[in-house]
Amino acid sequence: MHEIGLALVSNLAKVVAVSVLGVLATATALDLWLELKNFPPLGTHIKQWGRRYPGFMAFLGLLMGALVGHFFFST
Repeated sequence: MHEIGLALVSNLAKVVAVSVLGVLATATALDLWLELKNFPPLGTHIKQWGRRYPGFMAFLGLLMGALVGHFFFST
């Protein structure tokens, strides 16, 4: 039973890692395409979105800070 749990956690970690890398690769490809077509880069779109929804951006910032703090101080 314990081995099944470890296998599920291992598979979940692989899915999360591949998903994160996929999102980063997609964002990089989109940014390159926008640059080649002389459109504003992806960062500009994210900045404009963040200015429209400052509360949501503050929440995302706090969430990222909590994740980083958890990784560094979970010893």
